[in-house]
Amino acid sequence: MNYRQEPLPLSVDEAVAVVWSGWTEDMLLSYVRKTATMCGWRFYHTRFSLKSEAGFPDCVICHEVTGRLIFAELKREGKWPTEGRFSRGVIPRWITGQKEWLKTLATVPCAEVFLWWPSDTNDVAAILSDGADEGMACVKRIKEYLDGPLGKVGVPLRPADPPHLGRRQRPPAPPVDAAGGRGVRLRPPPAR
Repeated sequence: MNYRQEPLPLSVDEAVAVVWSGWTEDMLLSYVRKTATMCGWRFYHTRFSLKSEAGFPDCVICHEVTGRLIFAELKREGKWPTEGRFSRGVIPRWITGQKEWLKTLATVPCAEVFLWWPSDTNDVAAILSDGADEGMACVKRIKEYLDGPLGKVGVPLRPADPPHLGRRQRPPAPPVDAAGGRGVRLRPPPAR
């Protein structure tokens, strides 16, 4: 028999991208949790973070013997952490983004900070067993991401003023009258 190789409908890179795009963040979380636990790490993840501080990384992983501490943000393939922003509403408040947390934690001398995608599964296992290598895609990614135009040290990540949100504005203050009042007319006292 003579078999002829038919051309593949996708290139190898395209096929890999399709496989990783099917992974959800929960699937990646499960992989990281199991791998870390099997390698002797303590693993923490806040499941329901409704009352927690916004933007804190998904995973805190620490190893008792080596003394290593890892903060990892997990994202679907090609997705990026959130950035700080003002909330919507009459009185906007600042919501800290994941980028601000990662940037701050990266300054802590004993902490390792990562942004992991599903395609980083081999790197995750290697990092947990042997440590990070400068050539790993996830190591390059987090450095480039945090050192980007808004991530440079000394550049504030929080804007000075909240943006105009297109919502109802407060009514203007009433004009000041000649007596120094705020436009309030005093009625004469009632006659006795």
